[in-house]
Amino acid sequence: MHPIQFVQTQYAENPILVALVGAMITGSLLWLFKAVPRFLLGLLMDAITVEVVVSSDDEVFDWINDWLARHKYTRTARKLKITSRSVQSDWVLAPGYGRHLLWEGGTPILVDRQPVDKPGSANVLGRPREQFILTSLGRSQERLRATIDKANRLRQKRDKMEVRLWQGGWWQPLARKAKRPLESVFLEDGMLEEVLADAKWFFGAGPWHQSLGIPYRLGWLFEGPPGTGKTTLAMAIACKFDRPIFILNLATVTDDNTLLAAFTTADPASILIIEDIDAVRITNERTESSGPTADPSVPEPKEPKGITLSGLLNAIDGVASADGRLLVLTTNHPENLDAALVRRNRVDRRWKFGPMSPERAGDMALRFFPGREDVAEVVRGIAAEHREMTASDWQSVLSRSRKDPDEIPRLVATL
Repeated sequence: MHPIQFVQTQYAENPILVALVGAMITGSLLWLFKAVPRFLLGLLMDAITVEVVVSSDDEVFDWINDWLARHKYTRTARKLKITSRSVQSDWVLAPGYGRHLLWEGGTPILVDRQPVDKPGSANVLGRPREQFILTSLGRSQERLRATIDKANRLRQKRDKMEVRLWQGGWWQPLARKAKRPLESVFLEDGMLEEVLADAKWFFGAGPWHQSLGIPYRLGWLFEGPPGTGKTTLAMAIACKFDRPIFILNLATVTDDNTLLAAFTTADPASILIIEDIDAVRITNERTESSGPTADPSVPEPKEPKGITLSGLLNAIDGVASADGRLLVLTTNHPENLDAALVRRNRVDRRWKFGPMSPERAGDMALRFFPGREDVAEVVRGIAAEHREMTASDWQSVLSRSRKDPDEIPRLVATL
């Protein structure tokens, strides 16, 4: 008997082997019958739909989340997800994980909300990552673009400003703060106008920087005693030009990599504030090393933990720095800052804040007591005698005397 015929005969006489081979062939055919339609359906959906992925690492994610929270679909949705803005009672309820079909502008949009991180896993920024996948019918992007534009307009129309604080390795949204009008900022003659002009030019100077091939960024240093209005001015500028505020406390940053993550994940079109930068002791890596200790019994000094000066400088104007961002540093003691930190192109302008002059104190009094020139005159006289009083001092006095302006002299005496 031919060898091949012998093998075929042996296989044919083994029913178990025949059954296994038959099961494998049948399973393969069933998988093909199931996979081919799914593959063809995928090709069809790619041909007739447009989709956009919005990651929670991007500021647009919060726009979409807030837009969905206001959408009429959310009132009847069965799957929801709550997002807290802070430890206070500010929260947002939006469609949760899964697919949601809603109508926008007379056309259907499929919203698929998905977690990116596995349950219980950690990521670099600490915040659980997720994403929205928005899908619209047709080959045109116009419907999705219009939806994102609408979400952005809703954000811009809010009468409160976006404030985020770096906490726990990511930018934590705080309870939205009421917008600060420029009329509530009292600076010496010409200073407010000069600051506004500088900011207005910068926010519209992107093409100019691009044409010259120079970095598109601006750094300010607000220096002066506590309570003189440094942070207040930054907030008012953000409200005026509708820019979100990102506040970074260097004491909460563990190392240079985390610092770089904070800078790179902040909105490029934001105002990034680093308050009291003089209060953080930063290692100056550029000092020459003293070398190994002569006595081997004496342990070498340990590497300092936390951020370094070189890490901070690289975050401010290194290759990872974002274009279009206004950086505001505040300090009570500018003399303690390293010269490299405040050099030109890192700090382009230095603005000095001081105690409130009698004229500005009178202006503040008129804001608290409209039309009461007599009260303003009393305040001017007191301010002339107490030249050390700051804007926060006068705000406290005027607020406490709102029911009886005759209390102003007594309250000043208690400071």
